[in-house]
Amino acid sequence: MIQKFFAKRRGSLARSSRKGLSLLEVIVAIAVFTIIMIATVEVFSSMIKTKAEADRMRESHQKAQVAIETITKSIRSGVVVSPASSVPITNDSDTIRIYDYSQLQCIEYSFSSDALQKKFVIMDYDDRADCSGSPSFSGLQTMVDATTKGTFDISWETDNKYVTIALLLIAPNLSETTNQTRVQTTVSMRNLK
Repeated sequence: MIQKFFAKRRGSLARSSRKGLSLLEVIVAIAVFTIIMIATVEVFSSMIKTKAEADRMRESHQKAQVAIETITKSIRSGVVVSPASSVPITNDSDTIRIYDYSQLQCIEYSFSSDALQKKFVIMDYDDRADCSGSPSFSGLQTMVDATTKGTFDISWETDNKYVTIALLLIAPNLSETTNQTRVQTTVSMRNLK
């Protein structure tokens, strides 16, 4: 009797294992698999877009730092000729013109068309008066090509002369709270007259 019971049991197990899956089970399995794959692809796609935006913002930030270092070097090795004044003032400008003694160049940095641009002309002689007039700039270089706004805050008194350079980088595709980065430095000047 026990042998007959186990023999019947073995037979039913063998028959059920040969049975396979029904069409409905296959369709449900494919649907579940498809939903999981679509969700996974969306997550990876979002991660790739976020990384690309972060890389663009990081690259713009690095360019802004290089631009600030370049402007700082020009200010320290030269003299600001525009905007200029003989009385103590604080001037907030989107353009600054510098005569760089180390390179014998008249250089103009400006914020225009949402970019920081550098114009320059090489002088054949050491005469900054031509730089304060209307030199014909021969070179134009876009230093930071992200959406960039900024100012040159020029302040001087009798004993204290400095320029604060502030750049605001704006990434248009990021959320409102994370789309702006501010890069700023203050540079002491040796002569502003």
